[in-house]
Amino acid sequence: MPLVDGAKATRLIREFEVMSSPRIAQRAASYGRVPIIAVSASLSEQRKDEYVDIGFDGWILKPIDFKRLETILSAMQDEELREQLLYSRGSWETGGWFNTKTHVPKVPSPYSGIFDWPVPIREMTRNVASNEESLQ
Repeated sequence: MPLVDGAKATRLIREFEVMSSPRIAQRAASYGRVPIIAVSASLSEQRKDEYVDIGFDGWILKPIDFKRLETILSAMQDEELREQLLYSRGSWETGGWFNTKTHVPKVPSPYSGIFDWPVPIREMTRNVASNEESLQ
């Protein structure tokens, strides 16, 4: 069982980006942040806006079409291709991108100072330890 699900992990990554403004890898520079692609068999087109609000940049459904996944990932560096893979009605089953470009705000988050990274990490560690003890 994972420590956090994909939505929670994405929220943590996006909060980290806002708080610390990490350097973006060259491959992701044209997009503006580290892209996160949601991968699940249960993604629902009706919840698309929720996925965008969480911080996902794209999606692909399981079972994964690896050729399509390769195309989606290639679009990270190719704005024209990303434009072609943008969400539109009828494209949900194939996967793609929610936006052509995004930028992480360089201003501090309103939650700066409230979000304490070591606390969630300590809690996750504690949860793992207690789960391991219950398995023995």
